[in-house]
Amino acid sequence: MSKAKIVEAFAGMDALDDDQWTQNGDPLVDYLKEKTGIEILTRQEIFEADPSFNRKKFMDGGNAEEANDQEEASGEKVNDEEIDLEIDTSSAGILADFDEPLPEKEFAQFLRGVPKKDLEEIESLITQQQTEVTRNIEHLNDLRNRLKMSLMFVQSRIKTELPMQSNPEAIRAYIDSQNQQRAERSAKQKAVMSQFGSLKDINPHSQLDQAMARKTKRGGKRPVRALLK
Repeated sequence: MSKAKIVEAFAGMDALDDDQWTQNGDPLVDYLKEKTGIEILTRQEIFEADPSFNRKKFMDGGNAEEANDQEEASGEKVNDEEIDLEIDTSSAGILADFDEPLPEKEFAQFLRGVPKKDLEEIESLITQQQTEVTRNIEHLNDLRNRLKMSLMFVQSRIKTELPMQSNPEAIRAYIDSQNQQRAERSAKQKAVMSQFGSLKDINPHSQLDQAMARKTKRGGKRPVRALLK
């Protein structure tokens, strides 16, 4: 009963829908579970239902039926050479669809399903990919060397034009800066004071007090105005 359901599900698959097929071109187990309603379905049961069923076979069969339908409708024979699938279903074509090389375990699993007639094509593809990767490595090494030299040039200028100061040097520079500022303030004060001449020439006492301090013959006491009677 399950075999009949699986075969029926085969007929409803879409050869152009990648979500229904594995990378090797086998029908996906999860897809068939959903279509058949069989909760426990193994790859072995799918294989026993039709050992030769795969994506390539299904695609070839679908094209043949489509060609027959066109021939019956038009009454003319369709030339097989005019049919261009534009899809590479070979093992090398499937392997080339990956953005990057497969991990070791995944590639070993993929290789087990590759027909022996495709092995030389697989070898040629991997050799081409290896050559391309080597070329990319050489390009990246060249870019890395350019960046290394550019960094050295920049660091050389930094050491020459922006020397780094140690902590004691920074403290010494701060002290020198403060001394320079004090010297500038002192120079400004001297410039202002120079406008008044010598400090000895500046007497805070009044002229009368200065005259009394000289003690002339007429007396050394400050005159006092007599009180009026």
